[in-house]
Amino acid sequence: MDMIIAIIGVRYVGLQNAIAISKLGLQVIAFDKNKKRIDELSNGIDINHEAESFSRANLMFTDDISELAKAHYYLI
Repeated sequence: MDMIIAIIGVRYVGLQNAIAISKLGLQVIAFDKNKKRIDELSNGIDINHEAESFSRANLMFTDDISELAKAHYYLI
C-alpha cells in the first residue's frame, strides 16, 4: 500500500510542503476550504506565484473534506 500524506491548508507553506513531498514520489492530498484556490491549483495555476512549476502526478488538490479519510498522515 502506498503511503498517502494529507496537507491541510495550501497557502504558501502548505503548498510548498505538498509539492516537496509529492516530488519524493509520495501521494499527497492537498486540502483547502477555498474552492477557487483548489480549482486554480488543480489546473496548474498559482495566481499568487507562491510555487515553482509543479507536476500533479502524485498531487491531488481538493476542497472535499471526505478525501482526507484516505490519508495515513496529516500535516497542518
